[in-house]
Amino acid sequence: MNWIKELKRKNWIDWIKILVALDVFSAGIGLILNLNLHVIAPLFGFITRIFMGIFYIMLAVIIIKKVFPKSVDIDEEKALNSKHLNRGIGRFFRHGVFLFKKTFRTAESISNHFLEIIDAWLDHMEDFFSRKKREVKEEVHKTLHKD
Repeated sequence: MNWIKELKRKNWIDWIKILVALDVFSAGIGLILNLNLHVIAPLFGFITRIFMGIFYIMLAVIIIKKVFPKSVDIDEEKALNSKHLNRGIGRFFRHGVFLFKKTFRTAESISNHFLEIIDAWLDHMEDFFSRKKREVKEEVHKTLHKD
């Protein structure tokens, strides 16, 4: 039961590693049984599939770096430094927030443009029917008060 106490001391990067390991383990069992047994990846739809795909790519890069250590000239101590990881992750999330805001602004401007088009169309319809109502009223008045 010491491993349960040790889980409490894990940081968020360790938790992500645990989730990826569980999903890779379940996918491996699924390959043996010829079933799609990803546990974490399809949990919340496409969002978790995208994140788990990114984590799988990161896992593949780590494996390749371990297999071919001389071909990748990155100092592992520097690369695994938590400040370096936090800076990279911070840049990734800032860029994601920037893209989300840009997408939201674009959607807002498109919807505003669409609403302006609909509003202009409704104004034209209102003018059309008010003119027709006035014309009908004048015709009825002419017909009724023909002297």
